Amino acid sequence: MSGPKSATFERAVAAHAWEIDDFHQKAVVCPGCVVLPSLLAGLEFRPETTWGQVLSAYLAGYTVSISLAQAAGAPDFLKAGWWPTSLFGPVGGAATLSLLVGHSPDQTASAMAIAAQQAGGSIAGSTAHSDARLLLAGFAAERALQSVVAADEGWLGPRDFFDNDRSPLRIAEATIPASGSEIMRTSVKLYPAANHVQAAIGLTLDLLTEARIGAEEIICLEAALPAQIASIVDRPAPFGSRLERLTSAQYILASAAVSMQLTVDEYDRSKHEEDAVLSLASRVRVVSDHELARDYPDHWGARITVTLADGRVLAGILHRPRGDTDGPPHEGLLHEKFVRMTRSAVGAEAAHAAFERMTRAQDTAMPSDVIGADILNALGFESETRNPL
Repeated sequence: MSGPKSATFERAVAAHAWEIDDFHQKAVVCPGCVVLPSLLAGLEFRPETTWGQVLSAYLAGYTVSISLAQAAGAPDFLKAGWWPTSLFGPVGGAATLSLLVGHSPDQTASAMAIAAQQAGGSIAGSTAHSDARLLLAGFAAERALQSVVAADEGWLGPRDFFDNDRSPLRIAEATIPASGSEIMRTSVKLYPAANHVQAAIGLTLDLLTEARIGAEEIICLEAALPAQIASIVDRPAPFGSRLERLTSAQYILASAAVSMQLTVDEYDRSKHEEDAVLSLASRVRVVSDHELARDYPDHWGARITVTLADGRVLAGILHRPRGDTDGPPHEGLLHEKFVRMTRSAVGAEAAHAAFERMTRAQDTAMPSDVIGADILNALGFESETRNPL
């Protein structure tokens, strides 16, 4: 696949498939896996955009996605089998891209309405022999891009879409929470895994590190999660697809314990390492915890109990994983995640340097200078930018 449209699709699929996107708990959306690919498409179309304009457009996309999802009652869509990110993410992505390419307010409104009108994306279906659900983020980002192209060509979206009685995404709340601070209320997933197990991963690694023991000494590892989400990630072996590994608490916790870390590299193992992970995964239990359930959905905690071969028992509880939404994410946390997720592609030194440039850049700087050629090359940017709008 090649070209801006395909690149947008692929970047969105990669972000969501590797579980490195973020998550807004109350809106039940992963805005980053749609808004960020839309932003990158905008940079490819308009390389003269300033860094300040990039950040403003990015904030707008997050605000639109999250605010609409909350106002329309996104948790109810999730219960009905629809993935809220597929429904509301494209609207935010269209807002970001429209702003970056210089659309008028009317064109931007049309692009957002078109994106909403084409909404869809169900999470129904088994994942045992299927991994097509991973494509949902790609289709959502692609729809954002196509909606902006359509608006640019003169197509008019239904401006009353969210007020219309026949709209499936009709606004349920009297007011839309349109605060720009919503971007600061998204969880930073430190590990490439579902938000459901972020606390369990961090606590498991902390317990094993403090006790200075290895995975081979573990007789049993029990992960107690909020009752509302425990069954979603309770996926013991055998694993029928990569998606099952990425959504299995048993596999994820075993993988983290064997390597004493969890990055995307841990999902690409030698046979010997994989055998060790599968052996430990068979000794991982996932149970429901009704005490943690009282804090859900504000906090997605975990209680971990590790029984060792020498009879010792390690235990702990973590109500809020690092990166949870108690306040603005600490810059050090974002730095840690950025370097961890990019060092295999560009090297740790380049990853550190890119993060420093992005957090210290002036609004008038050029994005290509801020992000850096090494990062742009890793993202698959074309040497000659093209503008299909």
